[in-house]
Amino acid sequence: MKRGYAIVLIILLLGTNLTGCGNAVSNEVINIQKYKGLVVEDVTDSDSVWQALLEHCTVEEYPKEELEMLKEELDIQYGYIANKTAEQVIRENYDMTLDDFAKEQLKKQYAITLIAEKEGLLADDKAYEEELKKRAESNGFTDTQEYEDMYGKEELSTMMLEERVLQFLIDNVKQ
Repeated sequence: MKRGYAIVLIILLLGTNLTGCGNAVSNEVINIQKYKGLVVEDVTDSDSVWQALLEHCTVEEYPKEELEMLKEELDIQYGYIANKTAEQVIRENYDMTLDDFAKEQLKKQYAITLIAEKEGLLADDKAYEEELKKRAESNGFTDTQEYEDMYGKEELSTMMLEERVLQFLIDNVKQ
């Protein structure tokens, strides 16, 4: 799924005022009450780690345009994969409405961006290129450009950022 909106969110969030101290952080979009020392039963289950984080996050108001764009993308993605509407697939698999699911996805993206900014996890071009080379090689590609063209730079950047934040959260789980 293309995540063009993720780059827009990153730009939006990077341009906001970051406030917070210690284990709480917020900006004009999201408030994270706690992100270090999360209690997670199984740190090998990334869904559990993300859920533990999201329980400590609040978003006052979701930007309507971003929410609608994400719901449209989900409809296209699930319609293509399952030949059903996103609403049907999400209700069957997650017992949520499309709107609630989209809000959870946006909340996660906002949290990832804010934590990455606060903890210095945003990658520069050199770090991106190094990670791209590793990923391309581990997936059998000798040409990093071919690998990047296949997935898209925005999608790969988003995945890499999510993985860095996930690893940070795991490294800081309360034992």
